[in-house]
Amino acid sequence: MYVSKPVTAGKDAALMSRLYIHRTYGDDAGAYALVYDDARGVRQAYTENWKPVCYGTRQEAEAKLAVLEEERRREDEAVPFERLEAEEFTARLKWRSAVTYAETAPHEYLVKAWLGGEDKRDYERLVAAMKAHSVTGFFYGHENRYYILGDHYYWFMGQHDNAAVDLINRTTTDYLEFRDGAYHYNPAKVRENAVCTPGAIVRHFKREIDGTGNNYLYKVIGKCIHTETGGELMVYQALYGDRQIYARPLQSYLSAVDRTKYPEIRQQFRFEKYTGDVKEI
Repeated sequence: MYVSKPVTAGKDAALMSRLYIHRTYGDDAGAYALVYDDARGVRQAYTENWKPVCYGTRQEAEAKLAVLEEERRREDEAVPFERLEAEEFTARLKWRSAVTYAETAPHEYLVKAWLGGEDKRDYERLVAAMKAHSVTGFFYGHENRYYILGDHYYWFMGQHDNAAVDLINRTTTDYLEFRDGAYHYNPAKVRENAVCTPGAIVRHFKREIDGTGNNYLYKVIGKCIHTETGGELMVYQALYGDRQIYARPLQSYLSAVDRTKYPEIRQQFRFEKYTGDVKEI
């Protein structure tokens, strides 16, 4: 089930059922697949690396299921990491960016199958720590369990009753806000991060009117504080003309396009991240 997406153990996890072996039929011969029944009672294929897990004989399917169940047994018996141990373990692993969600829900993920030897056992201890010390969180309408560790929080997808966690997700706590007794994913913070990170290239909405060359493209320098008012300012440099450096109140910088004044503009916000080509000056 190596699919990286922002769904985790929570209410959805309770809907996961046991894996079992089901005989399916192709054009000429039978096959034995690992399957499960979803919340509606509909049989679904269990997948690894996006492909159904299917074998030519029942013995092969039973051997695979036994491996998965043994992994789950070890996971259930694993001693949870202490916080410092978990921080050291996660810091030395190679996490992969979930490219599909780079704009909408940026996060990284780690697949257990990538690891070997002692790292796999430590992975199981991390999962045990996540189960033991997670807190309630929400991703839009989905109730999740988040494990907050340093400047990241971690989660995993719902488990089958007889299979271990095969993938862990994580992302920065910058995207969380605490309210009503729980942590909530805040998509507005995702957009703010995208257009406020130093070095990012952003486009002003007027680029739709004049999109020649680098017109209305800017490079983000960063945030600063107004010495008189204490308000946050956004500082950015033009990538056209004489490359002037500008400062604008942060809320104005993040504001939406005035639809009354500019009804023809498609861009939703005053500044949005730009990923196209930038002409050398």
